Amino acid sequence: MNETTVEQRNTKLFNEIAEVMDLKPWSFDQATWGHFNIHDYNLYEKLMEVHGLSRDDASQIGETDVLWMDVKECGTSMCVAGHAANLTGWHPTMNRAQTEYEWHDVSKEKGVLRTADGVLSVEEVAANELGINEEEAQLLFDGSAEWTSDIMREFGKGESIMQYSGDDE
Repeated sequence: MNETTVEQRNTKLFNEIAEVMDLKPWSFDQATWGHFNIHDYNLYEKLMEVHGLSRDDASQIGETDVLWMDVKECGTSMCVAGHAANLTGWHPTMNRAQTEYEWHDVSKEKGVLRTADGVLSVEEVAANELGINEEEAQLLFDGSAEWTSDIMREFGKGESIMQYSGDDE
C-alpha cells in the first residue's frame, strides 16, 4: 500500500484540526461526523429566545434538529472528517422533511437536501481535502480512534497514518 507523502497532504488543514483540538476540545468528538453541542442550559435559553419556544418545547429538540442552526452560540462537535469538511467550507445536509441535518453527507451550499446535486459523503470530501488515500482515511476517520493534536500535526508533516491502529493515541 502506498501512503501519501507530505507533498500530497494538506499540512495546513491538519494543523487547523490540531488547533481546534487544543483550543476548543469540546468541539472534537471522534465518535460522530457532527452534532450540535446542546448540553449547556444557556443554549436552551438561546433556542427559546431565537425561536419563541417554551422550555418544554425547547427540551424536545434533539441534537440534529435544524432549529439549532440559528443559535449562533451553539457549537458543533465533529470528528477529524467533520472538521476537515467544515474548515474547508462544506456544510451539513438536511433530510427530506428539512427538519434535521446530518454531517454524513455534505454540500458546498447551506440548507441543501442530502439527495441534491453536488452532495458528497463527508469521508470522500475529508479525504480529498486532507490529501490522503482511502486506506488512510478509513483509519483516520475510525470512530473509536483516539487522536491528539500532536499526532494531527505529525500527520500534516507526512508521518505514517497507517502505523497507528484505531485504539492507539
